Amino acid sequence: MKQRNILLIGMATLGSFTVHAQDKDTVLPNRTVNVTSTYKPVLQTASKINFNATLPAVDNKLPVLTYDIPAPSLYFSYLPAGLEPMIMQPDSNGIHENANYVKAGFGNFTTPYAEAGFSFGNKDNMFGLYASHISSKGNIQFQNYSNTAVQADGHVHTGNSILYGKVGYKLDEYNQYGYNHSLYTFSQDQIAHNFTTFHAQVGLRNATSNEYGFSYDPNVDFNVFRDNRSGNEINALVSVPLERRFGDNWAFRVNVAGDLTFYKTDSLASTITNNIFYVTPVLNYHNEVFTLNAGINPSWDNSAGGKFNLFPHIDFSLKLTEPLSLIGGWNGYYQKNTYQYLESLNPYVDQPLSQYNTEVRNLWGGIKGSAGPHVTYMAKMSYVTYADLPLFVNDTITGMGFETVKESKLNELQVHGELGFTAPGNFSLTVGADINNFISQSSQPEPWELLPFDLNAKLRWQPVKDVTLKADLFTWQGPYYRTLGKTEAQQSGAFDVNAGIQFNISKTVGLWLDCNNILNNTYQRWNQYDVLGFNILGGVVFSFGQRR
Repeated sequence: MKQRNILLIGMATLGSFTVHAQDKDTVLPNRTVNVTSTYKPVLQTASKINFNATLPAVDNKLPVLTYDIPAPSLYFSYLPAGLEPMIMQPDSNGIHENANYVKAGFGNFTTPYAEAGFSFGNKDNMFGLYASHISSKGNIQFQNYSNTAVQADGHVHTGNSILYGKVGYKLDEYNQYGYNHSLYTFSQDQIAHNFTTFHAQVGLRNATSNEYGFSYDPNVDFNVFRDNRSGNEINALVSVPLERRFGDNWAFRVNVAGDLTFYKTDSLASTITNNIFYVTPVLNYHNEVFTLNAGINPSWDNSAGGKFNLFPHIDFSLKLTEPLSLIGGWNGYYQKNTYQYLESLNPYVDQPLSQYNTEVRNLWGGIKGSAGPHVTYMAKMSYVTYADLPLFVNDTITGMGFETVKESKLNELQVHGELGFTAPGNFSLTVGADINNFISQSSQPEPWELLPFDLNAKLRWQPVKDVTLKADLFTWQGPYYRTLGKTEAQQSGAFDVNAGIQFNISKTVGLWLDCNNILNNTYQRWNQYDVLGFNILGGVVFSFGQRR
């Protein structure tokens, strides 16, 4: 009991000490706080980057650009396409300016010359009109000719399609003066040989391919050809070319066509029908180095009771280096020997009494490229086989008319070359040559009237503004011809030089002068037909409706 009382007294004493200590700690002493300023947070100043702008150094070096452009001249050995003057098509991406001109002149050999061209419209709708006339009268009796042509063409945009066409008329008047004038006497009506041609074409093509890369260009080309000796011929070519592109490198092309001919003359009992039908599917691949067209040309010739040929259609171009490419091909086709086509080769040909078509097969290879920025070149070798080829021979009575004889098979090794040179100052020179080695023929003793060698050169130079100089040279080795006694002989060669100048005397008026056969050489392209000697022709040209 005594111990419990002592414990209680001790706990009470300790509690009193604790209370007293707490009362002493809770009383704060008096203190003074002095506020000197309001608090403002401040960022440390950052260092800045200073730029000092300077202009780049002036580059006075002109870039040297090299273009791989082939020579633009084309030369054909025997089967050239007919060339007709046409109004230039304007660039669809530019603004078309009306371009009109009238050119007229006169020369010796009583040679009037007139030419005119007019165009109207814009890049979407264009119409052009062209007309020309020239005639001459040589020193030999009836050595005169006349060529007159009129043509209109144009195109109209209809949505994404372009409707185009042309229509024209041509009159060519010749005389068969190539006879012995001391032995024979003929009147103008007996030796006159005139040809009239009415031609028309209409077609529809798309301006741009659609989202599937599809393009089309169906067209019809129609010709009515007549002479002054009861010869009448109708030619119609219906062609449907289609193209489908696959990406940037591949394309498939096909052309379905029918070439129809109907020929009639008083010397024939019935009308000759000469029709060819063909389908040409071609697969095309191209990239920066290699280009290939591979296809076939199945063709049906109905002129001889029906004949089928499967011709190849292959050509390629392989770039070996930046300026040099390897080219080659193997192709074949039918050449239609219509009256109109034969007259385009030889204007002194007599009316044919039959029609047959030539099978042409050509295997060729070569190179093309450039040597520096100014020189381009192309060289190739071809092995060509002609089956049923028409050749021209003089008739065996007077020799003034040319008959066509059939060569059943002619093999030819041809070497063809082109060289082009361009220089600043609007100077250009192009040269083309063909060496034709007639290896063998089956039906005829010689390849009558085919040139073994020919060379052509063309120079154009504009030394100062509004002055243009030109010069042309051509030469060939004389072909074989058949004499009146049916023996073979060879003509002499030809060497002809032409030159001309045109200069402006105002913004709309210019003067021109052409000199032909400057060396006054006497030669014959067709046996017994001498060409005109030196002739000079000059006049004036008016240009209006265009910017200079």
